[in-house]
Amino acid sequence: MNNTYKTSLAKLRSEHLKDLFTTLEEVLLKEKIDFYFLGAFAKDVWNSIFDLPSNRMTKDIDIAVFVPNKDQFQAVRDALVASKRFAVVKNHDVKFLFDQKIELDVIPFGGYDIFNDRELEGFASYALLPQSGFK
Repeated sequence: MNNTYKTSLAKLRSEHLKDLFTTLEEVLLKEKIDFYFLGAFAKDVWNSIFDLPSNRMTKDIDIAVFVPNKDQFQAVRDALVASKRFAVVKNHDVKFLFDQKIELDVIPFGGYDIFNDRELEGFASYALLPQSGFK
């Protein structure tokens, strides 16, 4: 069964994210990377589809990107930075700033298990994330 639900950024009170989503989609489509939203924004989208209230606006956007290995994840990171709209937050390999104001967390899943990669800087705070959904 394939259901499609539609909502709008206006309904989500998130029109300020339009440029972020447009740029993110362009970069990830060019890299042929599948992704999906996580966290509070994903919950807000779901709630808006069914006209349920959202208690608060999220301060960041979380996405999961499907990558088979560390090199592909690095390619995604490099492509985001090359867009000139995303900058890596210092000491955080998965955190970016869009236009120096909107936080974006990019969590890899698939063949690359970032949760066990101790070579990455600034990932200690993510070690407590539940990992079952990424397996």
